[in-house]
Order: sequence, then C-alpha cells, then structure tokens
Amino acid sequence: MSHIELVLFLGPNKSTIYPENLPDELVPSARRYGSFYWDRLKEVPNLIFYDPTDELLELKEKEGLLYWRTDTHWNTKGAFLSYSGFSRLLKLPIPEVEFREGPLRGGDLIEISGKKNFPIHPGDNWDVVWKQKPAWIEKAIPDQPITSFGQPMVVTNPASLSDKRVWVFGDSFANGLKPYFNATFAEVRYVGHWVDKLKELPFELQAADKKPDLIVVVRVERSF
Repeated sequence: MSHIELVLFLGPNKSTIYPENLPDELVPSARRYGSFYWDRLKEVPNLIFYDPTDELLELKEKEGLLYWRTDTHWNTKGAFLSYSGFSRLLKLPIPEVEFREGPLRGGDLIEISGKKNFPIHPGDNWDVVWKQKPAWIEKAIPDQPITSFGQPMVVTNPASLSDKRVWVFGDSFANGLKPYFNATFAEVRYVGHWVDKLKELPFELQAADKKPDLIVVVRVERSF
C-alpha cells in the first residue's frame, strides 16, 4: 500500500486569514499554536502536509472575501483557491471555474451567538460557474452517521479530470472542498469525520477491493 499518497489538508482558522478583524484586545501570537504539531507532522515519512494560509493571505485583497462574514468557514471561493494550491502541490488538474456573487447567506456565527434578525450584507457569498458542467453521481454509504463532515458517500464522475480514486476524511471544512474533489476525480469516497473514522483506516484499506490512489484528511486549524 506504499503507493497510496497521504495528505493532511489544513483548513486555516478564519482569524488566521483575517486577524485585522479581531477585537483590539485579542492579539494573535506571532507563532501559530498548531505549528508545534505541524512541524512534527512534516517529518513523518510519506505524509504530505498542505497549509494554504500563505496563499489565502496573498490573495484575499484581490479576490474578495474568502470566508463568510457570519460564519467560521471559508466560502466557495476560499475553498477553491485552497484546493487549487493542493492540486498544484500534487500535480493534479484543476477544475475551470468562475465565480459570481451569490445570494445573501447567514452563517453559523449567528446561530452560535443567538442573534435574531441579524443584518446580512452581500459580497461574501459566491456561486460557482463551471466551464464543464458537473456530471458526478452521488450514492450515500448506508448505516453511517451524518456529522459536521456531512453524509458519508461515494461519488463517481464519468467526465472526471483524473482517473484516480481518492478517500476523504474530514470535518466541516471539507464540505467546501467537495465539489472540486467531485469534479477532479473518477471516484471520491467520503468516508466520514476524521475523529471517528481515521482510526479505522487500516482495517478499511485492508478490506477494500479497490484501494485509493490518494487519501486526504481535512482538518481545521482549531482542531489541533
């Protein structure tokens, strides 16, 4: 199984990309707290570590908002720019897309704060416009729980950009990446939330008739 590539894909905290929007009383550390773990993970043989933070910091001024104002997650454009960097690192094809301003969207911070009738403003939500119309087929994996990762499922794409098969473990930050995985790969197996499913990976690999070419674990920065 040594031919299977393994990638840890980091989802940066919103405060890492937009520290200027933190209250004055909160001063970010010059060294990100997770670096203690990441420095060691980078030394693990055959593990590829990808952190899109520097790219997002460079692009945020010219690309518009990359995270929803009222949410803790990246939006469709922020996810795509991160996915593009991941694809370049692994020398994978990148779906051709454009973005247009989408409808108003309220995010999880409104629910978390318990606000009612919170004013929503345009400019932070993007609709994806595909150059090649998506043609993937989704099939739910039965008897699996729905978590912040979403419904575990298998996605096949007869018009994929790559013939590779990929397994994805993740958390809520994986949801924004899913359309781009679906458009790229011939088969994507969304196994489940990494907290519950990652420990089962060796057994699932051993039992699988078709082994993946690539395994991606998506974890938000704050989970370290």
